[in-house]
Amino acid sequence: MNKTTLALFNKLTCTPGDTTKWKKRVGYSDAFAYDNPAAQIVSCDASGNKYALDKAAVQGTQVTGATARCPRRTTNGSST
Repeated sequence: MNKTTLALFNKLTCTPGDTTKWKKRVGYSDAFAYDNPAAQIVSCDASGNKYALDKAAVQGTQVTGATARCPRRTTNGSST
């Protein structure tokens, strides 16, 4: 994490249920400030958890499909 993102992370206070006000607290004045795939950003979720997110390694335009599945368990209890 770069120094600027770390400073924003330390400044950020997340509140459960707040999905918009936190953006102003860290100076995100428009969507590009926090929706920029080339930048590290900080974010809050609806539960009040805060995150530092790295630059996008894979952008949504590069994904053509995805499927969620539970990991299979082997006979010794490990995941595959």
